[in-house]
Amino acid sequence: MKKEYVAVGILGLFLLGYVFDYVSGSINIVLKSPFDYVNPDLLSRYPFTTVSIIIKTLALFSTILLVLSFFKKKLVVKGLVILFIAAMFVLYSIQQLATGLTLIPIEWTMTLTWTGLLLVAPALIYIIVGIIYLAIDKAFKTTSQDEA
Repeated sequence: MKKEYVAVGILGLFLLGYVFDYVSGSINIVLKSPFDYVNPDLLSRYPFTTVSIIIKTLALFSTILLVLSFFKKKLVVKGLVILFIAAMFVLYSIQQLATGLTLIPIEWTMTLTWTGLLLVAPALIYIIVGIIYLAIDKAFKTTSQDEA
């Protein structure tokens, strides 16, 4: 699939997330941690907000992977960059909820949290596959040098 089509799909997801935000309105809840939102009571009380968070999480997750897809090779570096971004998203969300600061709405705080958690999987995959490729590359270089 062409990357332009993926980018248009991601843009559509962001727009759909904003439509759900507009329809559901802003919520004012106090959470001790980003993971408190997964409480079934909150999920059922704010269904449109939950859908908005899920849609924006998928859009942000896809955006990061799309941007990194433009860089060829260097899988370990990609994995480490994704892991760093994931850690920053989760740490920012935890700090914002702990301090009560409202730089961004709670919907976006939850989006950053869940995007950060989702990004751990591709980060680990990139790192593991990159290490395997490096090991295979080194093994073949040493055997080809031994034969020469």
